[in-house]
Amino acid sequence: MIMDSMSGGGWVLLQNVHLSLPFCSEVIDMLVETEHIDDTFRMWVTTEPHADFPIGLLQMAIKFTNEPPQGIRASLKRSYQAFTQDFLDYTAASQWPPLLYTVAFLHTIVQERRKFGPLGWNIPYEFNQADFAASVQFIQNHLDEMDPKKGVSWQTLVYMIGEVQYGGRVTDDFDKRLLTTFTAVWFCEGLLSNSFEFHKGYKVPNTKSLQGFVDYINSLPAYDTPEVFGLHSNADITYQINSAKGILDTILSVQPKEGGGGGGESRESIVYQLADDMLRKLPSQYNAYEVRENLMRMGILLPMNIFLRQEIDRMQKVIKKVYTCLCDLKLAIDGTIVMSPALKESLDAMYDARIPESWMK
Repeated sequence: MIMDSMSGGGWVLLQNVHLSLPFCSEVIDMLVETEHIDDTFRMWVTTEPHADFPIGLLQMAIKFTNEPPQGIRASLKRSYQAFTQDFLDYTAASQWPPLLYTVAFLHTIVQERRKFGPLGWNIPYEFNQADFAASVQFIQNHLDEMDPKKGVSWQTLVYMIGEVQYGGRVTDDFDKRLLTTFTAVWFCEGLLSNSFEFHKGYKVPNTKSLQGFVDYINSLPAYDTPEVFGLHSNADITYQINSAKGILDTILSVQPKEGGGGGGESRESIVYQLADDMLRKLPSQYNAYEVRENLMRMGILLPMNIFLRQEIDRMQKVIKKVYTCLCDLKLAIDGTIVMSPALKESLDAMYDARIPESWMK
């Protein structure tokens, strides 16, 4: 298919190529070695991030990433972009528009909670568009079979959405409890009243037109407080710190590492002076015999002294690791020993004023 499209024109889509990485090398060869390529030929490749993905193919390609929208307003807009007015008018049941909006809101909440890490979900689940589509399809089927006199069976809705559609992915008991609580509080008779709110300022729009829903979604706040997701306001602090740290770490990781021909001190000389300074300040290593003698004198089996002995053992490991690493780093900068990947990582970390990974461990 690739060869045919190259000669005759057309588009080719290779899906999930991370499942067949050796084939990527063949694709690179085809693209590089073919002399005649039609102007209308395009190749699309979909893949998950993979450490062994051929770098050559990445460099040749234009990269697109598809990430879920950030925030309730953007996420709801994305959900409603897939709908048409006919879809909203498909049944005369008055429960249909509010139920559809509530499922879209629930879908947004379960996805947005992931950004708060373990505060949001104990295990980060990959909730996706298929879960949302299946829930919407179930509600349609339920309304089709509903007896107008009896109304919606809320118990059935809560069970199917909380335990089956979304709950099918959930493996942690507390996460399951959280999800069933969300569905039980939102999917009830009160949902159909005008006074119902998910949170202060987040209502179910009282309209049946698609434009009415879109206008309401556009009027929602651009910034959502953690309380909307059922979290304490402090939850946002951790999220903001992690986001800022992630951005700064990325910036530091892509900065040029090799010294240029410009003036000023090189990275190596700066780290060499820093290592010298640290070695001067580093406390000397414990003498095992002295430690044992002192502990014997103080009473080696007293609870506090057992604890002290364990602390000294750990402190000794840290001092020894830092001392060895700094000495090796100075020797490597001098060229006496080879600069290993671990030492290179320590050099970069010290230059960026971060604690080297090996010390953290």
